[in-house]
Amino acid sequence: MTSTTPQSPKENRSGSKGGLASVANGRWVEIMSVLAPELEEAIDSHQSRSPHVGCPNHGGADGFRLFAGTGTGFNDTGGGICNTCGSMRDGFRMLSWVYAQRELGKVESNFNMGDHPDIMRKAYADVAFYLDHGYARNPDLRNRAPRIIAAKSAEEIAAQEEAERSRRAALMSIGQKMWGGARAMDPLINAYFATRGTADMELSEMMRLNPQTPYYADSGTTYHPAIVMPVSRVDDGKLKVVALHRIYIDEHADGRVTKAAVKSPKKIMPWGDLEGAAIRLFKASGKVLAVGEGVETMLSVHTMTGLPTWSCVTAWGLETMQIPDDVETILIAADYDMSGKGQESALKLAARIEKAGKTAIIMSPQDFYNQAVHTKGVDWDDAYREDPARAKLMWEPYMEIAPPEIEPTNSNT
Repeated sequence: MTSTTPQSPKENRSGSKGGLASVANGRWVEIMSVLAPELEEAIDSHQSRSPHVGCPNHGGADGFRLFAGTGTGFNDTGGGICNTCGSMRDGFRMLSWVYAQRELGKVESNFNMGDHPDIMRKAYADVAFYLDHGYARNPDLRNRAPRIIAAKSAEEIAAQEEAERSRRAALMSIGQKMWGGARAMDPLINAYFATRGTADMELSEMMRLNPQTPYYADSGTTYHPAIVMPVSRVDDGKLKVVALHRIYIDEHADGRVTKAAVKSPKKIMPWGDLEGAAIRLFKASGKVLAVGEGVETMLSVHTMTGLPTWSCVTAWGLETMQIPDDVETILIAADYDMSGKGQESALKLAARIEKAGKTAIIMSPQDFYNQAVHTKGVDWDDAYREDPARAKLMWEPYMEIAPPEIEPTNSNT
């Protein structure tokens, strides 16, 4: 990163919000380093191998990250995403979100800056002031030194874009090798679910076990067994794998198999666009499909019902899931979260499904919530492990029932 002198006020001035966004493009690291010190850890990490950090809003260890990449990365857009709070797709939304936390304390998930017009106007005004003057309007931030990334030439931009293409190609190659070196129906996968309390889980052919999966961290690379699964979406009428999801596991001497003792035992390695993508655990072969967030949740739903199921991995993934053309009814296995995020994501998807002229049914595990047991909320995997008979009963109206076998009649009788 190279330090330079901020651009002159004359070069920065803009008469509209659209123009302001254009001027801010490519300078969000600089802007946020002054106006939003709450994002400092995320800015430090966002181009590293471990971009996930604790959320400045609700805490945690690794649920928040700023966008990476060329053209759509944080410095270009100012955007980022939290697995719980949702996506802040540009710098003005991100800054409004940070300002709301300062004024209101913890902010609701799926923050909408339009609901806080005064905060939104302050974010726009502060960005404009900084771009005009090179320092913050807020006296408390006046002495913060900006992190300025020098403007790139056309040749440098082209080289960066080529580097990004090469990076994605390298990730795809690594993902293909992980998948190619993995075994279907490995006993360790069964042991992992048995340890969790669901020994009868019906597993998907989309799940394989790679015994030596690299786990990348800034401190180095370690190797662990991992359950690997392709994440796919439809592009130009073709189903394409755009990422590989991994659940890192450890086998213990007593036979238990648990999540590996690493910072993030569940990780996605993307080399394509994740918006709308899902792990298609069981092919949608009829008119009904069940979808939800976690892999374990959707395996439990399939085991209970026999329905085809997809895992969208995160709440954002559920909101943006591609709606298949040939399915008429989609059952949404919502997470019941204390933050409200799971419920809100289910409602957003349901609205999209109904807008597409299809039927959406939200299945909530709220009745299974026990404050003494479920600190963050409850999902259908919890429900199935803790009270399988009652969980099955709630899904019974939607179970896939095989047609009865009819013995052929004898035409001579």
